[in-house]
Amino acid sequence: MHIMLEPAEVTACEISLELYTDIFCGRYDCLEWHTYQSCNNSSSYKEVIKNSGFRRTFLRVMRDLAFPGLICCGENAAYEIERSEVDERGKASRDMYTEIKARNKICRNLEVPSNTKVTIGGMLLSNYPPIACTCGEKLHHNRCMMIHMEKNNFDVLLDAAAIAMLVYDWKISEVFEFVTGNKIIRDIAQIVEDLYPKIPHRFGSYKEAKRLYDKLQDVYNKEYGKAAI
Repeated sequence: MHIMLEPAEVTACEISLELYTDIFCGRYDCLEWHTYQSCNNSSSYKEVIKNSGFRRTFLRVMRDLAFPGLICCGENAAYEIERSEVDERGKASRDMYTEIKARNKICRNLEVPSNTKVTIGGMLLSNYPPIACTCGEKLHHNRCMMIHMEKNNFDVLLDAAAIAMLVYDWKISEVFEFVTGNKIIRDIAQIVEDLYPKIPHRFGSYKEAKRLYDKLQDVYNKEYGKAAI
C-alpha cells in the first residue's frame, strides 16, 4: 500500500517514529522533551517543568519495570536499538524513520532532482520489509512524499502517530497501556500524567500528530475496511 504525505505530515511522521522508537528502547524520559513542545509560551513552559523532577523519578521506575536489565542505570539510560530487548516494532520504526528522513532531505530541496538516489549505510534493523519513499508533487517550497510499504510497516506508522497524539494530549497512562499492557506501569503512568498541567496544545505538536493519524487511519480503513486501533 502507499500514502502521499504533505511536507508538514512528513515532519509529523518523523517525530512520531522517533518517539515510538525511543519508548521501545526504554528511553521514557524522552516524554519530557516531547511534552515541552506542547508549550505555547514561557508561562506554560514554567508550568510544565514545575514537577519535572518527580515525573522523571516515576518514569525511571516505569522503565526499570519494563526493562529490568536497566535497573541501577542512570535515568537517561536506554537500550541500543540493535539489542534483543528492543521490540521488533521499535526496530522497524527506526528503519522507517531513517529512510523517510533521508528522502525528506531531497524532497525539501527543490534544487536537487526529485529522483536523486539516497544511500543509507548499514543493514535493516528489523525483519520487516523495507519501505520505499519517492518525492511527489511540489507544495509551496517543498515536495510531498509518497511512501510505499507493506501492511505491517503501515501498522507501525499508524501506532507511532497514535502514540504521538496521546503524548501531546497528556494521556500518558494510555500510552503505556498501549505499549506495555502492564497494569502497574500504567498506574504509575497515571501518576505521571496527573503531574502534568493541562495547558492548551501548540499547533505543531498535537494537531499535526492528529492530522497525520487521521489521514493514516482513513487510508487504512479504505484499504482494509476496518479500524486498525
